[in-house]
Amino acid sequence: MLRRLSDLKLCALKITFVLLFSVNAFVNGQNTLSGVVLDKENHNLVTDATVYINGTTIGTSSAMDGSFTLNNVSFPCQLMVSRVGYDLKMMNLDNLPTEKLTILLKLKTIQLSEVKVTGLNTRSQAVDNFRKLFLGSDSWGQKAKLMNDSVLVFNRYCDTVMINTDTVSAMIQFIDGIKYKKNDSINKLKISSVFSVKAKAPLIIDLPALGYKLYVDLVSFYVIDNKANAISKYLGYFYYKPYDYVSERQERRFRKSRLDAYYNSREHFCSMLFRRELRQNGYLVEHYVTDDSTKQKYRQFVNLYDFISYADDNQIQITGQKGKTYFIYDFFNYDNKPIDLTNKRFNFSSEAEFWQSNYANMHQKSSISFTSDTCTIRWDGTIPDLNVMFGGKMSNKKVGAMIPADYLTGN
Repeated sequence: MLRRLSDLKLCALKITFVLLFSVNAFVNGQNTLSGVVLDKENHNLVTDATVYINGTTIGTSSAMDGSFTLNNVSFPCQLMVSRVGYDLKMMNLDNLPTEKLTILLKLKTIQLSEVKVTGLNTRSQAVDNFRKLFLGSDSWGQKAKLMNDSVLVFNRYCDTVMINTDTVSAMIQFIDGIKYKKNDSINKLKISSVFSVKAKAPLIIDLPALGYKLYVDLVSFYVIDNKANAISKYLGYFYYKPYDYVSERQERRFRKSRLDAYYNSREHFCSMLFRRELRQNGYLVEHYVTDDSTKQKYRQFVNLYDFISYADDNQIQITGQKGKTYFIYDFFNYDNKPIDLTNKRFNFSSEAEFWQSNYANMHQKSSISFTSDTCTIRWDGTIPDLNVMFGGKMSNKKVGAMIPADYLTGN
């Protein structure tokens, strides 16, 4: 009996130890980032500055004493500090700082001024053009609402740029899914016009289908149009605020919409690539190979895992694929859920056998292109540089369908 009681006490101690260890691990996982925002010139306190982790719902405003605190921060990350009248501040943080941060903001010295937008009849048409290109013209983009278009500054000008035709082809084909016929004999692309957009203050975008207010520090946005083709490209930083209060029914609807927006997106594909679960989540990658003897093209499976290495626990690097283009086939059912391609109903013994499998016609096509010898993808599916480009279906999803990077963590 005494031995049994002793065993029970030992068991209780083990359980207590496990619980304490779990709590300790949880507490250590709650990274808290804090600091103060000051004017760079006079070191005066800067209040009401927006301090946020780029692409997430983690953000706050600096208090009356310039201080701020951010909880549940994952590293590496980009810390952003935005305040009207000051230059946007960005800090790349690999780890939690050992001391509180002191962030110095510099007053803006150059004011944005709008020039006459030639080729567009009215400002409202310029705004509408920007909305479609930035938010998207699909159902997600149409539901999104730009709340403060008055801060937009438009410009249109003509230019000719010296650019490598390989890069132009990749940019045109895989940013907007528009095909461009490459001519290797030229290295100049004559641009008929450039339509550029900047903002005097953060853009405020309502995403009613997803339950977020989105704040965008838009650094640059432009469309290069050479009559035959168009390239759109932008640089911006994003902070999401979930709606303050929603009913349980609304919250369920938002969760479903967020999942629908997340599936078939670039972020979802890249996240599954990081986890080595592409086929389990309905993705198949192929390219076309030309037979030297018959000159006929045929499909060939591509294993992207052959080209990746883990830089650390948070990101992978894809190497040796500069200039390569692959096609992504995504297989999703009628409920927009991924089909597990590892199921035995799919025959992967050859490309021909696979495409004769049941459900093999239930797919849509996108493309992925690499423009650098080394390309980085983070665990959450985000891409810290512009070296990975997408076309086709995935490129059609724009800001109106974007999901916070911390969506996966459940924050």
